[in-house]
Amino acid sequence: MEKAYIRPLEKNDYDDVCNLIENDDKQSFFSFDATYYTKDIFFHLINQMEIAKRSMQYGIFYKDQLVGVVSLHDIDPEEKSGEYSIYLKPDYQHKGFASQATTFILTEAFERMKLHHVYLRVDPNNVTAIRFYERFGFVPCKSQGNKAEHGFLCYEMTEDRLY
Repeated sequence: MEKAYIRPLEKNDYDDVCNLIENDDKQSFFSFDATYYTKDIFFHLINQMEIAKRSMQYGIFYKDQLVGVVSLHDIDPEEKSGEYSIYLKPDYQHKGFASQATTFILTEAFERMKLHHVYLRVDPNNVTAIRFYERFGFVPCKSQGNKAEHGFLCYEMTEDRLY
């Protein structure tokens, strides 16, 4: 199996990040309005969250090309929770890169940051993603009855379910 490498996103990566998002025909699966995020807005928001230690953003690279992004954001140090998200270009899906990136970010969340709870939002029509999350151990959120904002489903994982 081929391997990607994962590293923190840098300012010079943001053009590539915006291009990833803009050129995807599956924007309907995004839990945000992708048309709103210009490079400057995206950089400012991410920078502010990272300064406040509420976000960790990583690029997924294959052969020195940015092919995806994995993140933990809306980190709440008091609740010891955060929201996981991943985006991978369609041509790089089903190659093990998403599993590699998810293992990385969950290890960061539970082992390094000592979080107790990681959750995600997913479009109910994105069956492939739901199956992927379930294979990783995510289960429907109990606290919200599996409903998140704007019609998205909520899935969660607690530290005792890791791997």
